[in-house]
Amino acid sequence: MVALESAAADATAHTAAADTRTIDAQLAGLFISAVPLALLAVVINAAVLGWLLKGSAPTPVLTLWLSAVASLSVIRYLDYRRARAHRGDAAALLRHLPRIQAEVLLSGGLWGAASILLFPADNVAHQAVLTVMLAGLAAGSVNTFSVCLRISWVLLALMLVPLLVRMALQQTEAGYAIALLTLLYLGLMLNIAQRHHRTVVNSLRVRHARERAEATVVQQAYYDPLTTLPNRRLLCDRLQLDLARHAQQGQVGGLLYLDIDRFALINNSFGHEAGNDLIQALARRINDLLGGVYTIARIEGDRFVIVLTELGDTTPAAANRARQRAENLRRVLAMPLEVEGRDIQLTVSIGIALFPGDGDTPDDLLRAAESALTQAKGAGRDCTRFYLPQMQAAAKARMDLEGALRRALRGGDLTLFYQPQCDRQGRIVTVEALIRWPRSDGAEMVASPGVFVPLAEDSGMIHELGEWVLYQALRDMRSLDRETDALHPQRVALNVSPAQFRQADFAGALAGRLLAEHLDPHRLELELTEHVLVADFRDTAKKMTRLRELGVHFSVDDFGTGYSSLSYLKRLPLDALKIDRSFVRDVATDASDATIVETIIDMAHRLGLRVVAEGVDKPAVQAFLEARGCDRYQGFLLYRPMPLATLVKVLLQQASAADTG
Repeated sequence: MVALESAAADATAHTAAADTRTIDAQLAGLFISAVPLALLAVVINAAVLGWLLKGSAPTPVLTLWLSAVASLSVIRYLDYRRARAHRGDAAALLRHLPRIQAEVLLSGGLWGAASILLFPADNVAHQAVLTVMLAGLAAGSVNTFSVCLRISWVLLALMLVPLLVRMALQQTEAGYAIALLTLLYLGLMLNIAQRHHRTVVNSLRVRHARERAEATVVQQAYYDPLTTLPNRRLLCDRLQLDLARHAQQGQVGGLLYLDIDRFALINNSFGHEAGNDLIQALARRINDLLGGVYTIARIEGDRFVIVLTELGDTTPAAANRARQRAENLRRVLAMPLEVEGRDIQLTVSIGIALFPGDGDTPDDLLRAAESALTQAKGAGRDCTRFYLPQMQAAAKARMDLEGALRRALRGGDLTLFYQPQCDRQGRIVTVEALIRWPRSDGAEMVASPGVFVPLAEDSGMIHELGEWVLYQALRDMRSLDRETDALHPQRVALNVSPAQFRQADFAGALAGRLLAEHLDPHRLELELTEHVLVADFRDTAKKMTRLRELGVHFSVDDFGTGYSSLSYLKRLPLDALKIDRSFVRDVATDASDATIVETIIDMAHRLGLRVVAEGVDKPAVQAFLEARGCDRYQGFLLYRPMPLATLVKVLLQQASAADTG
């Protein structure tokens, strides 16, 4: 009981100290914001006093005094500007405050000195004006600077005490009377400053208390008191906005519904306080992994919900990414947590719902995700399940395919096929390396590249896959040299994925590999998509320039399907454009495709670039392209992709036919 009372007292003291710091910062802001008005009064009164005393006060003294007031006013204004630049930073304002207060007091000292140095002893009218002027400035200082009570008191004394003394030193009845009135006025101003200060401080305290109470209400209404994460109410508010945004943008998001397995057993074994500590530690770990990007909420007990936004524009891709994040989260949360000196190993079950497909409202989505969580619990806990069975089946199939691809990559089950590119005379001038995943019987493919290459990109295997393709293609180039002697193609073209090209050491590693294999870099052509070229233009240009200096060639793959900005065509060291097959396929029958292809060919030739047409599968298509001046052709009409051994035979047959001819 004593410990609880001590903790409560410490918390109260801490809150009171924080409130005091906040009010002090607000008072500092008010004090600093009053400087411009005070400076305006100083400048006007100084100008009037200078004009009034011209000829009756010693000129050097008056000039020196006016110069001092002007210089100090400029300094005060500059310091005010510097302080106002940090008006949102309470600590910075408090750092500026002492200097600005010192300048205010120095200004008050200058005005007090005017009563001694510039006092018009033989001109009663001027004495009256000076007295009124100082009284007015004193009243203004109370109104503007009494937010800092001690400063306003010192300022009043600096301005009025010299006047009081100077009037008393006249030793006249009028002087004594004005001195007495000044003394009474000073006392009145000190009292008014105190009352004004008390009013301002009380007002700030009331406002601060109201703001803190409002913040407390918001905190209690929208945030979980144990973890400070959003609660169910705030989660639903945010989810409603995410639903509308995803539906409008055609994006798919996901909901992870997470529950600690056998939490009741942990709670009963170690006590409720340890259970609360465990939930807090778990919340911190989830927030460290996903916080700042996704909404994380604790909705009840040991249950958390994570909203995964913008997972993709197709349901299969979004489902795969949601599963990956859920599995990663499960692995991270399975690491031991230290609670009250004990390492606690726990597991979690996760249910996944996708939106907007699995529900049109936040409540529907939460019910769907909770249903998926129930399936995960029923499947033995420590696992992940989707709301819809078909999603679960698709996720399992994709996970199985990912595992099979990983084994195939490391077990040497992948291979490269090569599809020739021919010139206008039908000669093979370039071959494009295409990755294939054949079954063990060779009858068909396990999966097409259009399926397993995006899977490799999503799973992070694309770097390993790209390295294998590069290594195998360079080995095959050496084999072509041995088997066909001087009959080998001019170049071997390789597709480079965006992730592979973005690697910091890509250019250096490729250059080293070419040198180690003793291969001519001029015989290698890298095919890059438009996305790669414009994603990080400076880095892309640097890498391409380095490799181009070695002799490596570059072409733009699937040209016409990417970005509309074509400035990269003249700024990057490109050699060729490959027209995407979607434009080539119907070029002989579709007027729009024909116009696009003609435009690309004409533009490329004007830029000095070679043009390669992909997907040439019909004689009419090839005839159209030849008539428009296309340089090279690639498609089933000419050659299908073939293994290396078949390519060697085709090259030898072509050479034999050329010799016979």
